[in-house]
Amino acid sequence: MLQCFPSLLFPSCTFFPLDGEVGTVDCVSDGTLAQRLRSKRALVVGGTSGIGGGIALALAQSGSSVTVVGSSAAKGRTMIERMSASAAFPSEQQFRAHAADLLTVKGSVGLAEKLRREAAEQSAHFDVVAFTVGVWPDKEEPKTSDGVDKVVALDVLARFVIFQELLPILKPNAKVLSVLGSTQRTPPVPCLETVKKLLTGEEESYLTPQMLASAGVAADAWLQAAAVRHPEMTFVGTFPGIVATTLVSTSKTFPSCLRPVLAAGQKLVGLTPEDCGKRHAQILASRSIDKASSAYFNVLRLEARLTHPLAYDKEFQEWVWLFLQTTLNKLH
Repeated sequence: MLQCFPSLLFPSCTFFPLDGEVGTVDCVSDGTLAQRLRSKRALVVGGTSGIGGGIALALAQSGSSVTVVGSSAAKGRTMIERMSASAAFPSEQQFRAHAADLLTVKGSVGLAEKLRREAAEQSAHFDVVAFTVGVWPDKEEPKTSDGVDKVVALDVLARFVIFQELLPILKPNAKVLSVLGSTQRTPPVPCLETVKKLLTGEEESYLTPQMLASAGVAADAWLQAAAVRHPEMTFVGTFPGIVATTLVSTSKTFPSCLRPVLAAGQKLVGLTPEDCGKRHAQILASRSIDKASSAYFNVLRLEARLTHPLAYDKEFQEWVWLFLQTTLNKLH
């Protein structure tokens, strides 16, 4: 697997230092995974395909009941069929799917309202919430109908809104997983003022790496701030590495003539979504993540690492939280 080479040969150049407190995930057998994840209830936002679909399948194979969210109702039905076919304990598990427009605050709030009603009817709360929904910059139509850059809307704002709105139906010791760009040094994060301007939309002209890095560090800062506010929960950020999804071929980041070539290369060197999902299941079931209220992992090597220093800056954490909460209040 070619994507392994840079991280295996030059991990200190590719990623931030190891987190000695949390350590490395000890992979366990499928049977042990089932012991730890059986009867858990999980929500996978972005779980109808790609990395989220891989995580949903891995959780289903380990005995969890899973609700997936995506933009397509048809993909949701297909994912229910796949989870049902691979369920470890079919008579115990339940699988559901919802279609929602998470590019808008209204769509994210509406999804949360449906999930709260569903939880009230079943008297069941979530043990795990996994956020995998995301997008690369849209060079043709960069903003949502809310006027927010699509990368910020999906990679950061939607995760914050859904988490906040679902708090009443999360178990006290819930695990919150955010799959994005944690632990990696590249692309480099711009200066603080540029990060803020990209997030707020004051700076509309940018390079793709600048926006991806800014959204990534903002998401990690949100996890840090959430861990302070909810110390009983566990917050985990991950970098999945290169995964063979449809993100490149369906995004409008690159010229249409390049997308098939890039997508082919992605399939050649990347993890499959299913393999990536299994690695995330190992992280969620690991005893390592119980050692800290927040932790970040390199999925390929299954090792805990620190993330960008800006994410640990308390002033930046509070700025991100206030920005997201203000945006939610304005657009709700």
